[in-house]
Amino acid sequence: MAETAPRVAANLLAPAAYADRFAMFAALSERCAALWLLVDALPAELAPLAAAHPRLKIVELGPRRFARRACDWLHPRVESGALDIVHDTFGHLADVFAAHGPDPRRRTGLVTTLYTANHRWFTAVRQRGMDLGRRYVTQRIVSLWRDLRICPAADRVVVLGPGHEADVVALGVERARVLWLPGETDITRFTPAEARSTAGDGPELLFTGTVWRNKGVDLLLDVFADLAERRPRLALVGNVVPWERRWLNAAIAAHPLAARIELTGRLPRDALIDRYRRADLFVFPSLFEGSPRSVREAVACGLPAVVSDIPGCRGIDPDARFLRFAPVDDRAAWRRAIAAALDAPTDDAARRARIGRAHLEAHHTPAAVAARYRTLYDAVIAERRAGRRA
Repeated sequence: MAETAPRVAANLLAPAAYADRFAMFAALSERCAALWLLVDALPAELAPLAAAHPRLKIVELGPRRFARRACDWLHPRVESGALDIVHDTFGHLADVFAAHGPDPRRRTGLVTTLYTANHRWFTAVRQRGMDLGRRYVTQRIVSLWRDLRICPAADRVVVLGPGHEADVVALGVERARVLWLPGETDITRFTPAEARSTAGDGPELLFTGTVWRNKGVDLLLDVFADLAERRPRLALVGNVVPWERRWLNAAIAAHPLAARIELTGRLPRDALIDRYRRADLFVFPSLFEGSPRSVREAVACGLPAVVSDIPGCRGIDPDARFLRFAPVDDRAAWRRAIAAALDAPTDDAARRARIGRAHLEAHHTPAAVAARYRTLYDAVIAERRAGRRA
């Protein structure tokens, strides 16, 4: 630990959409002298949590020109050394990192967390031939541009799964300055059912997240068709991106099990938890992820899962103790993995559920993740004081 608790500033746009992350910063504030969290606005549902953590200082900047306002707030504090750590999320602090990162006299440590693997998307997903939508592609371009400004200037770059380090090294960052930490999940809300029902007309497969081919939904529909003899049901829970609606509607209409496919749209949190508790198997064939919140939520609810063998999912279960992994785009491997999960003995499924829940309790709670960040902050502060960077 550092000799004194650090003074930290971080940013979080739209905290209502990232309540688990807000909870992590609240827990982290207890390990800091003060933590200023720059937000557009503090939603009413998070106000009690903020009030319960007096060292968490909420700075509301409004939604308009949020990045500019956040950087304007930070520049003088970094220049004067009034902060020990600036922690960027989602790239909004690019101007601060670009302006102050190269200064050898800088006393403030710079940390960034890459919640999305932008470089991996450009190298592995972009050229797959699907309609990606202008707005989404623009978002990805801007995100990668921010990464290129932030990551080389940062003292530490945090990724959310083993294997994502290479994506950051490709941006010109020394490997020693990149590490992966778990993503946070509020496991007090996402909990298993007291008793999981096995009744129903065939097993229910559940997918949650944005519903489009970027998440491997095309593979999922193909594999689902091969399960006809099991009389399965497939629930796709989440928003459908506009430019994929035509493809998805046509794919479901032509599917041999169309009557057993449910497209529900996005659900409120309580209804989503109910779906995790009712399903028989969670399936997540995404092409790329930073760290998929959907997978962590399913595991927290005790739901068996088959997921893509990608860094973001490996970051949830590095040793493959409770998740079943299948390679991206390998339909035969996905068929085998889903069949193995559906045919697994009840005691094996229960064992995996216990191990998964215990793993989240040990590594993925907001408090556990906050403790890891405090250790990281201490290392960065020590390096800045010594006048060097790892």
